[in-house]
Amino acid sequence: MNLKSYSFICGAIFLAVAMFHLLRVLFGWDVVLAGIRIPLEISWLGAALSAGLAILGLGLSKSK
Repeated sequence: MNLKSYSFICGAIFLAVAMFHLLRVLFGWDVVLAGIRIPLEISWLGAALSAGLAILGLGLSKSK
């Protein structure tokens, strides 16, 4: 596997994670881990970070 395909796969995975975070915020889905409710603000942060990593990965996969 070369760097371009690796960057594309990572970018696509991070894009999917960002989409799931945004869907959680839009539909108000609850996430409970070990009996603790995770607030929606965490998903805003997760969406921003994973979208940034997706942009970097997909951008790197298209560069020369």
